[in-house]
Amino acid sequence: MVVLLVDGAHGVRARLREHIAREGIIVLEAGDAADADAALSRTSVDVILLDVHVRAENGLRLLSQLRKRAPAATLIVLTNEANDVHRRECLKQGADYFLDKSREFDAAVELVVARAS
Repeated sequence: MVVLLVDGAHGVRARLREHIAREGIIVLEAGDAADADAALSRTSVDVILLDVHVRAENGLRLLSQLRKRAPAATLIVLTNEANDVHRRECLKQGADYFLDKSREFDAAVELVVARAS
């Protein structure tokens, strides 16, 4: 199984990678849209874990682009902008799950690991 982490914060990616990789899952990282695009050009992914605020990118446009590039992947939004407006828009743009980074970080990891089972 291959997971792509798309988050502008290196520390967040490192923490996610640490928890997910210990389960034997291959983890790729992207700090912005260009990195994500490059990763998807090299390999197919099973799960994309995305923060919709990535280095001045339009998060909803990025989400939509990732959904088009990897239509079969499970797309999980993990963000600090976890309000109802963002939730509705992200789900509308193709997110499978929408989680609050400050309260559901562990749930995101568990969801990824469950997909690997």
